[in-house]
Amino acid sequence: MHFKPLLLIYLSVKQLTLNQIESSDEIKKWLGQLPVDKQPIATQLLTRLRFVSRDGYAQWFNSALNSLSMTGNYAMYSVRKLPKNTPLWDRSGAIQLRPGTSQGSEDLVYSLISNASRRTQNALDHPSIADLKQNRIKNILLIDDSIGSGDRVASFINAMLQHDSFLSWWSLGLMHITVLSYARPAGAQAKIIDQVKGSDHGKRVYPKSEKITFNSHFVFNQEELSKRWGDNYQSILDLCYSIKLIPKWALRGYGRVMGNIIFEHSVPNNIPGLLWFQDRQNRWNALLPERALPDWFILLINSNACIVSNSSRGVSEQMQALLTLIKKGVKNTTIIAHRLNCEHKLILAYFDMAEKSGFINQNHRLTKVGYELVFKFTRNKKLEKRNRKLYIPTSWCADSTSNQPQTLLQKASNDSSNDQEEFADSIWDF
Repeated sequence: MHFKPLLLIYLSVKQLTLNQIESSDEIKKWLGQLPVDKQPIATQLLTRLRFVSRDGYAQWFNSALNSLSMTGNYAMYSVRKLPKNTPLWDRSGAIQLRPGTSQGSEDLVYSLISNASRRTQNALDHPSIADLKQNRIKNILLIDDSIGSGDRVASFINAMLQHDSFLSWWSLGLMHITVLSYARPAGAQAKIIDQVKGSDHGKRVYPKSEKITFNSHFVFNQEELSKRWGDNYQSILDLCYSIKLIPKWALRGYGRVMGNIIFEHSVPNNIPGLLWFQDRQNRWNALLPERALPDWFILLINSNACIVSNSSRGVSEQMQALLTLIKKGVKNTTIIAHRLNCEHKLILAYFDMAEKSGFINQNHRLTKVGYELVFKFTRNKKLEKRNRKLYIPTSWCADSTSNQPQTLLQKASNDSSNDQEEFADSIWDF
């Protein structure tokens, strides 16, 4: 299995604008639960959320499948939460039946897997143990939308291992698992491998770490909050901790992930609890109750006032961010992957694409075409409009900054504007 660089995808991710937030009565009602001095911080929190539509997720899924070159037949399974110590298989080796009620994000993933298996002859949709044996399956693909703590993925793999045949194939190195997710924290990989049954000792012929690989569109450092929540992240953290009606485990989201990615088909529990936690006595009303986007919210994020993170000039913002870093002298692929919050192999693929497109040469220096491209989209960036109604020459001031005070609302608005301008500097400015 290898990664095809020419099948990279450029997704649209939406975020709320300040004007849009102020125009929503539902959001105003939610903000009204907070003290007046905390409402600007809550507004800033909302502007840092990133929304992925159903079509956007489906586009990522299909393109990610194409980018994984599988040899022979392979099996696809949707990761789902199972009761503790419950095997995935029944006694006959078939998949345990799913509940009749909706399973949230799993429902969409099941549908996408079903469609993909009908398009591709060598892809099996949730096959049984007998099907795995008959088709000599060696590659298992586990699909999830967003990995938070990694507990669900680890428990799902352990549930697969609760069958003698599957455990035997796994121990003999006949099975390889690829975990495909839209987003995950960088530390989740080690945690999942640690929780999966088996040994990872260096003297093992098939250590478990060599039998599990991960592929995600967005990989982020859980502790680098400024990339997802801005320079004022500490104020946002203080706001989350100030809501005493929310359980401690949910204040920063499950696993303390403090995520900010929300799917139209599902709201992960790793985002701040004040957004989705509903107090049973209705002392705290969630903005996204039942971890689902209300209809009014979907209409809001799909309105014209939303900021869309995609390229309107033919070259993706991912490529723009890469070329900008190269122009600044940053050429180390590991550093670039860290700066852009994505897989290292994805950065290598972008370098390959940039070279084939004539943007850089073999020494990873910008060509004339690359320089012209960087100059073009840098020149097209909108400059911040200054408010000169209270203009005071700097020579009149005691220092180089204006002494005019800002109100809380003005500060929140400026923070939001800065956030919007920073958004184009990376693939995902989280």
